[in-house]
This record gives sequence, C-alpha cells and structure tokens, in this order.
Amino acid sequence: LIDYFVGAIMSPTDQQLAKGLAGFKPYVISNNLYPRWDGFSFFGVFGVFFPSVTGIFTGASMSADLQDPATAIPKGTFLAIGTTSLTYAVIILFTGSTIVAYSSGNINDTLDNNRTCYGSCPYGLINDYQTMAMTGGLSHTSLKVDPLIYAGIFAATLSSGLGCYTAAPRIFKAFADDNLIPFISWFGRGYGPSKTDPRHGYVITFIIAAVFIAIDDVNTAGYWISNFYLGAFFMVNFSLFYVSWVSSLSFRPSFKYYNKWVSLLVGVTCIVLMFLFDTTSAATVCALTVFIYISMLFVNPVKANWGPSTEEQFFNIARYLTFRLNVQDEHVKHYRPMILLLSGNPTNRTTLVDMANHMTKRYGLLFLAHIAQGPIPFRTKDEIIHKQKQWLRNENINAFYKLIESDSVSVGAKSFMQASGIGKFTPNIVMLGYKSNWQSCDSSTLSDYYQIIHSVLDNNFSIIIFRLKEGHDFSAYLESQHNSHIRKNSNIYSVSKTVDSQQSINDFTDLANFEPKMDELANRFKTKQTKGTIDVWWIYDDGGLTLLIPFILRNSPLWAGSKLRVFSVTKNKLEISTEQDSLKLLLNKFRIPYSAVRVLSDSDQMPSEETENEFIKLMSKSMSAINDEQTVESLQNELIHFKDKTNRYLRLREHIEQHSRNSTLVVMTLPIPRKQVVSATLYMAWIETLTKDMPPFLLIRGNQSNVLTFYC
Repeated sequence: LIDYFVGAIMSPTDQQLAKGLAGFKPYVISNNLYPRWDGFSFFGVFGVFFPSVTGIFTGASMSADLQDPATAIPKGTFLAIGTTSLTYAVIILFTGSTIVAYSSGNINDTLDNNRTCYGSCPYGLINDYQTMAMTGGLSHTSLKVDPLIYAGIFAATLSSGLGCYTAAPRIFKAFADDNLIPFISWFGRGYGPSKTDPRHGYVITFIIAAVFIAIDDVNTAGYWISNFYLGAFFMVNFSLFYVSWVSSLSFRPSFKYYNKWVSLLVGVTCIVLMFLFDTTSAATVCALTVFIYISMLFVNPVKANWGPSTEEQFFNIARYLTFRLNVQDEHVKHYRPMILLLSGNPTNRTTLVDMANHMTKRYGLLFLAHIAQGPIPFRTKDEIIHKQKQWLRNENINAFYKLIESDSVSVGAKSFMQASGIGKFTPNIVMLGYKSNWQSCDSSTLSDYYQIIHSVLDNNFSIIIFRLKEGHDFSAYLESQHNSHIRKNSNIYSVSKTVDSQQSINDFTDLANFEPKMDELANRFKTKQTKGTIDVWWIYDDGGLTLLIPFILRNSPLWAGSKLRVFSVTKNKLEISTEQDSLKLLLNKFRIPYSAVRVLSDSDQMPSEETENEFIKLMSKSMSAINDEQTVESLQNELIHFKDKTNRYLRLREHIEQHSRNSTLVVMTLPIPRKQVVSATLYMAWIETLTKDMPPFLLIRGNQSNVLTFYC
C-alpha cells in the first residue's frame, strides 16, 4: 500500500501516461467525479466487490484460539471492517484522482486529453485491472513490473486462499461429524496422529476451487461467490431471529447490542441482494439450501442432538392450541377417542397396544399406563422410560408412556384416571386386557381387577376390555432362552407386576415351533387381517361408542375389506321386523356402513343343557379354589338370585357362538356390574361365558355421552 500511495504522488512516466496515469490533474478528477454508466448496474459492481469483505468470518473461524471469543470477535471484526473500509476509500480517492477512465495506450491521446476512446480502450481505470500495479512506486523505474505490488497481491491471495482452503475442510468435517446431513459421513473421516486431518475435505475443496477458477471471468465468479456468502449470512441471521422469536430460554446472547429485528432485516436484505446480483446463482443457492434442509429432516435426532429450535416453535404452537381448545365447549361432532390403556409393560403386551393404537392413530390420543410395584431406583426408572419410548418410536406407535409406582394396581389405575392428560387432551376411555387367569389368581388380585372396572365407571369414563384367546402377555416368550439377547440388552422387562397378568404360555411346548408361533401371535395386529366380518353386538344403548369403535377399526388399513354386521336382541318376537327396520334407519342416519343387520329374539327361551353344564363347571371350578365357606355360600345364593340374568347371558352366548364363531373381530356392549351386589367371581364368570374360545373380542361400554350424531 505504501508503494502504491508513493507511486500515485510521483510524476508519471511516458509509459504510465500512455496507459492513463496522469497524476493529480483537475480534468481527471472532474471527469471521474460524475457517473458514467457503461452497462454495469450498482448491484453488479457491488456483487464483484463483495467477496473482498467476506474476511469478517475470519474471527469466527479462529474462535477456538481466542481467550475470550465473545468479546474479541465483535471488537476485532468491527475494527477490521473500519480499517479496511478506510483503506478502500482512500484507494478509491487516489485512483479516481490520478487515472483517466479510458486510455488508448497512445501517449499523444493522453497529453491532448483525447476523449474519443471509450469502451474499446484497453487501458484506463475502467478496462485495465492492472492500474494499481502500474501506479506503484517501483513502476516509475526501469522495471516493467512492480515487484512490491505483485508480492502484496500474491501474499494476500495466498494467505486468504490457504486460510479458506484449510478452514473450510475442517468446518465441513465438523459438519459431517454431527450427522446433520445423510451420506456425507465419509468427509468426517480424520487422518494423521490425532485423526483430525480432513483429507477428504481437502479434495472436495480443491475441486470446488478449481471449478470457480475455470470460470475464467472474475465478474461471473464474483457473483457466484458473493451469493454463496450471502446465503450463509442469511441463514446465520435468520437462525438468530428464529431462535429469538420462539423465545428459547437457552439462547442468551452476550452481545448487548443484539436485536432480533436487526437480524431479520439483515437476513431479508441478503436474500434481496442475492437476486439483484445474479438470478441464476441466487436460485441455485436457494435450491441447494432447500435440498440441505430437506435432507436434514431425515436425520435421526438421536445422532444429532443439537436441540433444534423448531422444537421450541412446536412447543409454542402446541401450547397456544391447547389453551385455545381448552376454552371451547364440548360437542358431539368433535368427539375423539382418547384412550388410557392400562398396558403394563407395553413391550410384553404388543397385541393390546397395537389394538389401542389402531383405534387412536388417526382420530385420537393414546396414553400408556404402566403400574409397577415400587420402589424403583430413579436411574432404573429413567432407563425404563427411555427404552419404552424408543420401542414406541421403532414400532411407529404414537403414544404417551408413563410409569408410576403403586402397591395396588387399582389405586395406581385410579391415579392415572384422575391425573392423565391436559386440557382437552385428557382420556375419555379406559382400556384394559381381559384377566384370563381370574380363576387361578388369589382373591385380592381378582378384587383389584374388579375394582378397576368400578373405578372406571365411577369416574364417568367409557371402558373397553379386550380379550384374545391366547392372552396378551408375551413376557415369558420375550424372556425365554430363545430371546436371551433381549433380556441381556434391556432391563425393561424386569418390572412385571402390572394390571394384565395373562395366562402363561403353556400351549406351545414344541420348542422347534415355539418362537415362530409366538412371534406371529405377538405381532398379529401389525399386518393386514384376513377379510371377513366385524360383528357388532349392540345390546345396550351406551351413547354409540359400541358402534363408533368398530367403525374406526373398519376404516383402518388392517381391516380394510372386512364387512360390518350389526346384531341386536329383543324380547318381543312380534316386533323383530319392525326393530330391524328401525335399526337400519338409525345406522343410515349415523352414516355407519353395514353389510347386514340382524335382530334376534331374546324371549323366555332357556339356554341349552350343554351351555348350562359348561357354566356350572365354570362356577364349580371357581368355587373350589375358594377356601372360605362363607364366600362359597354367598356365591351359591348369588347364583340363585341372578338366575334369570345368568340364563339371559347364556342364551346370548349361544347367539354369539352361532353367528360370530368365524368372524374376524367381535364387538359387544359390556354388561355393567352392580356395585356391592354382583361379586367379582360371578361377573367374571358371565364375561368368561360370553367370550370364551371366540375370535378377538372387544367388550365396550360408553359413559352414556353421545359420540354419534345425525349431522355432518
């Protein structure tokens, strides 16, 4: 720079005069002072000039070597901007005051102030890019080339180029190490003793640099380089604005003059400048940015856990909508099944979880309640919750899992009913598995299960009990020697005291076929079901939930193609046809598609002797397991008192067995037990009789609130 300023003050030689260096002359200043448009726009010139100011990122790239980056980078950057801006301004004044705009290379034209040569002149301030080298102090000597000027150019170019060439691959390596974009991990491989040398990054950087050098046009290359930098500046400023706008508590900038609106303004300015510079390169940069962003959407968040600011925005949106919904009035048209599933350990009861998931996947919410006997150490509990959530994510099940400790399952279930959910996102249905071992379990466990059913009804929840012939509990299979790798890698099966303790797996004694059979049963509701019929036994009016749930399942991909049949019973034989027509009309008004409607007679006809004998055997087996004579006597009196109701259920069993034995799924209104009147043993015997050895069976009872409406 000193060489240049000295040379600009010195008297020009004849050769310099011929090339346009006239020295400080009034006519040079007057001619260069006013605009002389030659086809280049302001933004075109600015786009070429802009790459020279991109050194403001130098401080950021050196942050690891600074003692106090938060203070040093802003001060150093602003000082560098001020120094270079002042230097550029002085250079502009010197060149504009000493060099004519156009020069032919003929000294006579310069001496005569001949202005007939303009755009075609090879020399002058406009067309000759070597004017500073020509002006240098050593150019006034016999040297054809000023070595100091070119040495400075080479030094600045090499320092900047090598700085970028070494910094860019390291930044790219860190980018690849973070797994933010798929398929670039190859560039994150390090070499050398410390395994930090990004040789692959050097290769790609060299290729990119070679492409820009091959353009062979400084102006065109300047546009592309400027737009890539502006794209980066836009992303930085917009990211700052966005993280401030979503009110992230983790974003606490130490720069006291920071303002989010300034960041937004600068970001928008960068985008505008990009398209003003060059539309093609701007569109390319934007397309590349969108491609990178879309690629990042497929990144596993576990691998790149940066705490993205989008999650803050999701929280703000969810909070706003939750408050908005909370003040809305209830309406039957807005009913959604919000199921609280007493699942126990979800990984052990996949069929139960899958069925509930199909009910809520498109229409509602699913809460998984895991009640375990404590105390459970905090770290163990935290690991269980983490692995259960991971399992739900792997199985593509959208559910909220919660683990609580309770010595009593019924107390734990009641706690879930009273405290689960938030605002309108609270459960309205409690679902549990059928207790297959009710005859062999101790009386306190059976009473606990029975108490859960009463608690559901007392708290005005709807209830769904799901029965499978094989049961739901596959913990014995998962913890068997055939699956020792599961037990070894996870302790989530260790907490076993849950609501749904199903029968042990005794039917699969052939070890050669054990695992395939159990795997098929455990995952039976993950694959499309065989086309058949979904039979709905609408025995009582419960608000329509017994119809709505099978309608939801019928619309799911698993039961696509299955037909819906609706059955009901009446005591009046003469009104069967009338009631059947009324039921069809009602279903049509509810817009529930069906393939058949049957109304069956439930007159005083007695059940068959075979059915009665089966029930007597069932009760005898249950009473034989009771050691208390008073309890047995009470059961016998109860059987006499509820003989008519028992016969009605036995007759209903015969109807179900006759019409729905080969159905894909059976749905029936759940009989409600009279509290402190019907014992747990008798009630479970009724349910056992109705559902034994049947296809998958759903017992549903609404809370008498309407869930169906005639209106769209």
